[in-house]
Amino acid sequence: SCGELISRNKFFEVTENEVRAASRYRYPVSCLVIDIDNFTLVNETGGNAAGDFVIERMSQILQVQIRQSDLVAKYGGDEFVILAPHTDRVNARFLAERLRRRVQDTVFEFDEMNVSVTVSIGVATLMQSTGIAGEELIGRASTALREAQQRGMNRVVIYS
Repeated sequence: SCGELISRNKFFEVTENEVRAASRYRYPVSCLVIDIDNFTLVNETGGNAAGDFVIERMSQILQVQIRQSDLVAKYGGDEFVILAPHTDRVNARFLAERLRRRVQDTVFEFDEMNVSVTVSIGVATLMQSTGIAGEELIGRASTALREAQQRGMNRVVIYS
């Protein structure tokens, strides 16, 4: 079994520090905000236990897929957030697409029920030092996520 996800507060704290370091030492850092599409349907069809199960499995998938240096946290009800230091826009997109496909190809088996879900992912990258705060980096990824949802879900959108 995988370790526990870190708390949202801890994630914000680490992100602030990482963004400061990235600015000082001039390396890119990326943030991904991931939302399970139509998550309310999972709860409606399978009950809250099914929803909890999907969230749990999702966190396992994310932890397995990311690199040692990346950090994943639960961000909201059915949202996750990943911090990827030393990751430029191109590699952040690769990571996001890999995660999106991995989830799409996973069948969650819960109580004789097969649940399939997709995710929408918003990505933001801090290139060199632009002097923005960690919270703003996360905010940009959230903005990109909303665009992904508006454009039909199960997709990756890069903040620009």
